[in-house]
Amino acid sequence: MLGHGAFHETTRAGEGGERAVVTALERLDGEARLILALLFVEGLNEAEVAAVLDQPVEQVRALAEAAQRALALSVADASGRRAA
Repeated sequence: MLGHGAFHETTRAGEGGERAVVTALERLDGEARLILALLFVEGLNEAEVAAVLDQPVEQVRALAEAAQRALALSVADASGRRAA
């Protein structure tokens, strides 16, 4: 299950990192941003997000995992590092 502890290997954004994260979030499609916001900003769990979006939990889980991978790759690219 995703949620607050879903990013297993994270580091602080550091200098310039915040901008890289914002840029990476802007590159995600609206649904991906919404799912991540509901999970990590609003603190909803997968079942709650699924109910809000009227989608199966499995679909929310798959979309959230894909969004997290895309975000990690985009942040790494924007900051000149390679994603783990």
